[in-house]
Amino acid sequence: MKERINNSLNMSENFPPEDYEPVLICSQTMSLEDLEPDIRNKLLNVEGLIAVKGGFARELFRFNLGLSSQYNHAKLEDLDIVVFETPSTDREERIARRNQIASLSKYFEPKDIEICNSIPEGLIHFFRTRDVTMNELVMFKHENHLRFLFSQECLEDLTNRIIRPSIHCAHTGLGLVWFQQEDERLLSAAMVGRCIYRRVKGDGDIFISDRVDFLDSARTLNADELFKIIKRFSEIPHLFEACTRIYRELGINNEALAEVRKRIEDPRIKKSRGMITSEIVEDMLDERKREYEEWLRGAGNSQRAVAEVRFI
Repeated sequence: MKERINNSLNMSENFPPEDYEPVLICSQTMSLEDLEPDIRNKLLNVEGLIAVKGGFARELFRFNLGLSSQYNHAKLEDLDIVVFETPSTDREERIARRNQIASLSKYFEPKDIEICNSIPEGLIHFFRTRDVTMNELVMFKHENHLRFLFSQECLEDLTNRIIRPSIHCAHTGLGLVWFQQEDERLLSAAMVGRCIYRRVKGDGDIFISDRVDFLDSARTLNADELFKIIKRFSEIPHLFEACTRIYRELGINNEALAEVRKRIEDPRIKKSRGMITSEIVEDMLDERKREYEEWLRGAGNSQRAVAEVRFI
């Protein structure tokens, strides 16, 4: 059941000229009574400013849409959350707050907590800065129901099992989305990697990209970038082979694949980051912020442009 919400969130925003289409956000609800007890239990501490994103939200949304007749419980093991509040400017306070949020539930982990900004700004930023369109989805819990906010592209691409990069800005503040190479616009290595990750995990079947050539972007990846994508699957043979097959489908040459496999088999090269604490997360965010500020100093108007987010 779709419901309208106020679309006045964009009235104070100015958008530099660019070819981005507006991100149109819809709403749908689901009764908590439709959830199995163990799923409701995982959501006990999801309330107020805390919402759910990622695979957990997608799986419940797919079920509510009738795209699946039963839950895939493997998709409901990890709970990624987003907190809509203004983060402190003090690093130690941010670490303490992340730890405090993580302590609310055994299902919350510091690395799986995104602290956006207060609503409405945080919600607008959220929908502009996802990696793929199927993640343009956030789920709030109210007293007796769940409320999904989702983009129209999210709905269409989930329905058709399409993996499409979210291209609503040139830089999310955490990473580059696209860059210009001569007369061609290409996706960043990180964005290509996130799309490949979703395909390996079985969340979609085909890659489609608007305004940016996905195949050309994938074929520009070097051995370092290919290794960074595939290393997370190095200890799961069937996923590793699935990623290798996708590389071949995308036209990655045998020489690059051989170099990647050589690195995977090298015991001296670290494949896992180990446990990720709040301190590690905040250090990473500080580094990304510095990189963004450096990028911003050299960005032109077309690079600073962002898509309008419109609630319908």
